Amino acid sequence: MSPFSPWAAALAGFRLVRERPLAVLAWAAVLFAGRLTSDALLVQLAGVPMAGLKVVLNADPINMQDFSTAMVKAAPGFLAAAVAGLPFFAVVAGAIFRAYLRPAESRWGYLRLGLSEAAVLGLIVAINLVLAGGSFFVTALFGTLAALAGTADPAAAAAIQVLGMIAVLVVSVWLLTRLCLAWPMTFQARRVVLLRAWAPTKPFLWPILGAFVTAEMLMVLVGALLMFFFEHVNDAVFVMNGGTVAQAMNAVQQPTTLEGVFTPLQMAVAAFIALFLALAGATLQGVAVSAYHSLAPPDVREPPAV
Repeated sequence: MSPFSPWAAALAGFRLVRERPLAVLAWAAVLFAGRLTSDALLVQLAGVPMAGLKVVLNADPINMQDFSTAMVKAAPGFLAAAVAGLPFFAVVAGAIFRAYLRPAESRWGYLRLGLSEAAVLGLIVAINLVLAGGSFFVTALFGTLAALAGTADPAAAAAIQVLGMIAVLVVSVWLLTRLCLAWPMTFQARRVVLLRAWAPTKPFLWPILGAFVTAEMLMVLVGALLMFFFEHVNDAVFVMNGGTVAQAMNAVQQPTTLEGVFTPLQMAVAAFIALFLALAGATLQGVAVSAYHSLAPPDVREPPAV
């Protein structure tokens, strides 16, 4: 067992990217396919409601009742698209953990379809349910307090609602940090591991959180550089084809038709997002793996015999 170093954990993903750039591109390709699949399903199921939602969002001021109605109509499409994208994320997450934990299995960019990927998919669902439950509890608590305060002081009710949103964010970050070992433990065990991942992180909550924050800040800088490059290339292409920079900025938006999903510009956007997510996944999961090497119980560090 090695001591946990927040700085080394934050940089683990960047070392992996430097050593395995072709694997990162393979992960981005899978995420790119997942993005196109999700977008295509979304516009097929909710193209018309999304067009209506866009009209509502462009209104000034926005009518919240119309917004709620449009969101309800589009919600099934958004949910179906999210579910369709989950297997792609699970496969890429499995590949990233394999690169860290089973480096000898490097064929095909560490990409596989197996029990480890199925377990990671189950963990994604489980953790989202945990987050939803925690968010619901906090929201209900602060909503009740705001309702009670609103009878005497509307300003106080608004302040409580803001505090409630902050509390939801804090609880979500706390849960994700405490459960960060669940990801590599689940991958190695080839089954969902949740409860056993909770206790080992308790004494190291702040160092682990600091490592995640540091890694995320570094990724924000990388993302800003990628965005700067993408925007200038996009502007140059539009100008070369007789357009303007303003038209280039307005062209990048969520498509509402199947044809719009597969335009060169939208596919370029999808590729950019896929690359960023692959880099972010390698970086953030590097923190989880570093914590796993330092804190996980010895009996869960080796995969079970197949």
